Amino acid sequence: MEKYIRFKKIMFFPFFIFILINGSFGQKTLPVYEGIDYTIGTLVYDNTNWWCLNTTPTNDVTVASGSLSYSGLLESTANKISVSGAGDDFVIWFGDQPADILIYYSFIFQVTDLTGINQVTPTHLAGFSNAPNTSSAWGCSFIIQKDASDPTKFNIGHGTRSSLPIWNMSAGNPVQYSVNTPIFIVASYEIIGTYIADNPNDKSSIWINPSSSTFENTLPPTATITGDLTGSGVNDINPVNRFYIRQEAVTSTPNIDMDEIRIGLTWASVTPKSIATGTDDIFNESPGAIIYPNPVIDVMKIDVKSSDISLMEVYNLTGERLITKEIYQGITSVDLSNLSRGMYLVYFKGSGGSCFKKFIKK
Repeated sequence: MEKYIRFKKIMFFPFFIFILINGSFGQKTLPVYEGIDYTIGTLVYDNTNWWCLNTTPTNDVTVASGSLSYSGLLESTANKISVSGAGDDFVIWFGDQPADILIYYSFIFQVTDLTGINQVTPTHLAGFSNAPNTSSAWGCSFIIQKDASDPTKFNIGHGTRSSLPIWNMSAGNPVQYSVNTPIFIVASYEIIGTYIADNPNDKSSIWINPSSSTFENTLPPTATITGDLTGSGVNDINPVNRFYIRQEAVTSTPNIDMDEIRIGLTWASVTPKSIATGTDDIFNESPGAIIYPNPVIDVMKIDVKSSDISLMEVYNLTGERLITKEIYQGITSVDLSNLSRGMYLVYFKGSGGSCFKKFIKK
């Protein structure tokens, strides 16, 4: 059965609008990167990217020390999210997505404790939604459940809607996963055509621990699980505009850490490669220009060795040009303080040709 959220009327409406406009819980622009760069022990909904759907939180998701990593994925920094218990739903709002679009999310997670939950009830922990409406739809859902045969393990499933779970199976049995083991999840939701009530046709997919050889590719690999809403009896999500983290119930939500949350419109934007494993890192050996420090906090130094290089441009992983600057032989400083944390590409060009270099903004 789908869960519906009913919102209480807000008495001080102008104050509520003031909060939204001034950024605490405002709409984000895709792609979104959430590296949990917040103070340890703070409540997630008190921080920049998050909005709590519950007017009075009852079991808070908090910022915990340390970070999670996955081989081949861009190196993690800062902290992580600790999820447990029941009662609260948290979202990142990124605006209504149009018809005929494919939207992705990714994150690293690990289950740290299965004690106290049953082996019958699954929980949809994360996904896309259209909250906050008077009734919200939950879909492209990441679902977990304690294994029925081994209470020390858990299973992973996926649902185009949260009420339609499909489990990752091997030889007819759910695949078992171990606690305290980081797992990388990528999921996509395909909005097919415009929304027509009682005529669902959207699709979604999930990838569980995809190979790092596919990271930053133009096309994704074959999905672990794919679901189709056609003939399901439930409608498409209309509109898709939120990524959610959900605490289902005390008996079904284990203790979980989450980190490195990304939302974007391409596979590449949610699977950035590690600097150490990037296939185009050979360009960093080019003697034409050297960038440092890397990772960089606010100011990048560019040491241009050749007069053949005359221009540099900075791009994000979706191909959006963010900075253009003329450069000359010698050392040039570039202010990156307005960039969000994450990985970027710097493109050098001139009469001698062109090359890319990767860098991380901390």
